[in-house]
Amino acid sequence: MNNNNNNNNKRNRKDGVIETSSYVNGFHFVHQSALTDLKICSIHLFCDVGSSYETDELRGVAHFLEHLLFQGTTNKTSVELFKEYDKMGTEFNAFTTKRFTCFYVKCHTENAQRVIDIFTDIMKNSVLTKETMEKEDKVIRQEIRNKMSNHNHSAQTLFDSLVYKNSSFEYPIDDMRYHQAKNKVDRKAMMAWYKYFYRPSNMVLSVVSNEPIEFWKEMLHRSEFTKQTETTVTIPKSAASFPSTENIPYNADVDIIIKNEPTAINTHLIFGFRTVNQYSDKKHIFEIMTHILNGMSGRIFTLLRQDTNIVYTALANSEEEEFTGYFSIVTEFAAKHLLQVLKILTDMFDDIVKRGFTSEEFNIGKSRMRGQYNMLLEDSNTMTRYNGKEFLVYMRDNKNSLHHKKENIVPFQHRLEKIYNAITLEQVNMAAKEYFKPNNMVISLVSSSKIKMIDVQKISERFLRQKKR
Repeated sequence: MNNNNNNNNKRNRKDGVIETSSYVNGFHFVHQSALTDLKICSIHLFCDVGSSYETDELRGVAHFLEHLLFQGTTNKTSVELFKEYDKMGTEFNAFTTKRFTCFYVKCHTENAQRVIDIFTDIMKNSVLTKETMEKEDKVIRQEIRNKMSNHNHSAQTLFDSLVYKNSSFEYPIDDMRYHQAKNKVDRKAMMAWYKYFYRPSNMVLSVVSNEPIEFWKEMLHRSEFTKQTETTVTIPKSAASFPSTENIPYNADVDIIIKNEPTAINTHLIFGFRTVNQYSDKKHIFEIMTHILNGMSGRIFTLLRQDTNIVYTALANSEEEEFTGYFSIVTEFAAKHLLQVLKILTDMFDDIVKRGFTSEEFNIGKSRMRGQYNMLLEDSNTMTRYNGKEFLVYMRDNKNSLHHKKENIVPFQHRLEKIYNAITLEQVNMAAKEYFKPNNMVISLVSSSKIKMIDVQKISERFLRQKKR
């Protein structure tokens, strides 16, 4: 009997079984069996609030609050919290996106109870003092300065402002202008956000471990996460109940934004097209496209590096959010090569639209994708983060997403066979024809050289003329 149980446990670990549990107070738990026998667990706590829930009255509050939740509770000071994590030897951090906030830990399973206890404490009992806010504001400003010195980041911020314009995803997660004296967040506003958004019904706990789900359910049964009773809390005046969009039509022509940055050594370019939102199955097609174009044998590296030697790196990227998404090429080069790079990219996309990708490109891209996915499975954080986001966005009983609800999560390790293997070359080429159009084109540039808008427009107009032929 014991041998059969052991064999079942090993089979479940190999299959990566995903199980979920919901509680009376609205808290949700997702557990997946680890793919290894290591006594390591990955724990991600998702809160359904990101910068897209902010309004003009109080931008930057979501990221600011994420920082403050490391700075002490009514039970422990920040030093005591950090000592707890150091004693356990954990990997502990957090991040804020436009759609959600996530706190994560990787630790030995023997420390799981302590981690859950600390998570419960900071989500329920953080003090958010004025002194701590003033101190952490300085840290955040330094973080923003570091990002400002990264000109790829600046180009991406500009690109996002065009792709997501007319929606709450248009604005950066944080920005120095949010921290100016007249717009600074006060403690009252911060506490209102904390009390409203950091409630059990707004959270999803995602775990990957080699312990059975009963191990975690017993632990959560003792936790305030599941015992805490929901109380009626009024949404802060400075918050949106859900990300918003004005549904204003995009321009008929190309959207271009240029920033002159004297400290930029190279010119930073993001060249792309608006595509689909995160609920569209076509998003999987665009992910395959990134693998077709990337790699050392892909068109981007061949055209911009091997054939011309005018760039060092160039990558295709795709992203989808609530209302739309994009497919883009990210690269940097000496300013003198700008028009040449733009011509190469417009010609490349024109060729993709007219002739499509070849069978060889498609097969290499799928093979590359398989290898990349297999390597990602090495880190249990990959599955934990994936499961938490999937449940938060697609499966929670949320009035804003009922029409997008999924019945289950396709395990990360099965996505290739269940989703991507069915996608054909014809579907990829049809998507290129459908979305790589002039009215979807977006270009952002950051450079120390004074680039003329008219020069960029002339190149993009070549694409317009090519499309009309």
